[in-house]
Amino acid sequence: MQSIAFFNNKGGVGKTTLLCNVAAYLALERKKKVLVVDADPQCNATQLLLDDWDVYELYEDSKSFTVHSIIHPLSIGKGYADSIKPQKVLDYGVDLIPGDPRLALKEDLLSKDWQDAIGGEIRGLRTSFLFSELLERCGKYD
Repeated sequence: MQSIAFFNNKGGVGKTTLLCNVAAYLALERKKKVLVVDADPQCNATQLLLDDWDVYELYEDSKSFTVHSIIHPLSIGKGYADSIKPQKVLDYGVDLIPGDPRLALKEDLLSKDWQDAIGGEIRGLRTSFLFSELLERCGKYD
């Protein structure tokens, strides 16, 4: 599996638009199996990919699977989430792990865990390898 990450600290440069359009191009035109992981607490990719009603239902249901579902178990010492449950986005031809505003509440914890990983603490190491672990579970995607 190959992965593409879009990162830029500058706001308003089109990261989300570029991400969603590249993902849709790869899925619809190149027939690739694409997973979009919205790891931004602003959830702009989620809001762009889903219609308003789906976004409303997603955040109305506390049991919806989002990026928070992946990070929260680790943050409370329970290790990695048992499984991932992406949502199909037919209009764009991709699967999505939706963003979650609650991720903003975990940012300080994630930063501290990263520092703890340098000292060899197990939870810090698990947090540092969180997205590597996630990517390993996504072997069915191109």
